[in-house]
Amino acid sequence: MMMSVLTVTTLGDFHVLLDGKPIIFQYKKVEAMFLYLSVKKHATRDELSNLLWMEKDEVTARKNLRNAIYKLKECLDGMDDLLHISKTVIELNPGVVVTDMDHFLKDESEIDCYRGSFLQNYSIKDADNFESWMLEQRDSLRTVYLKRLNRLAETSKRESNLDAMEKYCKLIVKNDEFDENAYRNLLDCYKLQGKYNNGLELYDRLSEVLEKELSITPELETEKVFSEFLKDMHLRHKD
Repeated sequence: MMMSVLTVTTLGDFHVLLDGKPIIFQYKKVEAMFLYLSVKKHATRDELSNLLWMEKDEVTARKNLRNAIYKLKECLDGMDDLLHISKTVIELNPGVVVTDMDHFLKDESEIDCYRGSFLQNYSIKDADNFESWMLEQRDSLRTVYLKRLNRLAETSKRESNLDAMEKYCKLIVKNDEFDENAYRNLLDCYKLQGKYNNGLELYDRLSEVLEKELSITPELETEKVFSEFLKDMHLRHKD
C-alpha cells in the first residue's frame, strides 16, 4: 500500500491536498498550527502555545493546544504516520509532507513555483506572534526570489537575450515596484526592441508610484536612461 502524501502550497494562496484532494480545516488556529509545522517540521508545545495563544494564561493555552492537536489528528484521519507527538515536542513527518517552499529553497534556480508572496491574503485573529512569524517568512522568501530574478536579469542582459531580460525585469517590478534598476533595464530592453509605447507607459507608472507612495521623482540615473530612450524613439520616428 502506497503512503499518502500531503501537498502544501504556501507561495501564493494557501491550500493543502491529500493525495490530490483538498483538505479543509474547520478551525483557523488548527490550520495555522499545521501551517507552522509544515514549514518548521517540529515545534515544542510551549512554542506553539505562545505562537497561537499568547494572550491566554499558561493552563488555558496548553489546553487549547491539546484540543488543536486532537482536531488536527481528526482532520487528517487515517494518517497515523503524519504526527509524532511527545510530552514536549510535536513533529511532522517530512516524508509525508511536500511543500512548495521546501522545493523553492532547495533549488537555487527555481522561480516558477513562487506564484505569490508567502501566504498572501492569509490572516488569523488573536495570534499576533503567528502574524509576525508569517511576515518574517514572507520578507525572507521575497528577498530570495528577487535575488534570483536579478541574477537571471543580469545574465540575460549580458547575453543580449531581450525576451528573457524583459520577462525577469517585469517580474522584479511586479514584486518590488520601487526597484529603479529594474525599470532602467526594462527601458533599455524596450528601446532595443522598439517597444516605445511600453517604455512610455513604464516610465509614467514609475513616476506615478514614486510620487504617490514616496513623494519623490525618479533617480537621476533613471532620468538619463529615459532621456536616451526618448532620443532613440525620436530618431527612429524620423526614419
